[in-house]
Amino acid sequence: MVQGYIRKINGWLAEICGWLLSVMVIFLCVDIIGRGVKEPIQGVAEMAVFVMISAVYLGLAHCEQMDKHIQVTALLARMPPRVRSVLKVINGGIQVVVVGVLIWAAANNLLYTYSKLVAISGTVPLKLWPVKLVILVGLVFYWLQSLVNMGISIRECCGLNFRKSG
Repeated sequence: MVQGYIRKINGWLAEICGWLLSVMVIFLCVDIIGRGVKEPIQGVAEMAVFVMISAVYLGLAHCEQMDKHIQVTALLARMPPRVRSVLKVINGGIQVVVVGVLIWAAANNLLYTYSKLVAISGTVPLKLWPVKLVILVGLVFYWLQSLVNMGISIRECCGLNFRKSG
């Protein structure tokens, strides 16, 4: 049940990523055209970077759900299925711990940038906390999807099957 909600939210986040990429392209086109006519709009390039960062982090969970992250499988493909499934569980455990640490660091960084009103320097100072919030949200959903995937890997490794009867 929870897995279904997470999958649905991941789909929404992936949809947002597509729209954000469109916004990023518009920002970059406006910046290029503005520079070409000698009237650049200040802060547009920086906003495009913020949008790109948001798209990357919001897309992490969907990428994990679809198992589309970059993988090196040359050695793994040659191992017996049982060893592969055990390694998948170990990898999932490490991933959950590492992403948990990243969430903790991102939350601390968000609190710092918000409390100190940190902004990027430039002709138009842009506050950093909104993009830090998006990074944190993206990491939280990535962590949740990693937990779901690790649970699936444990069930596959142990041969457990929890299907509903009836």
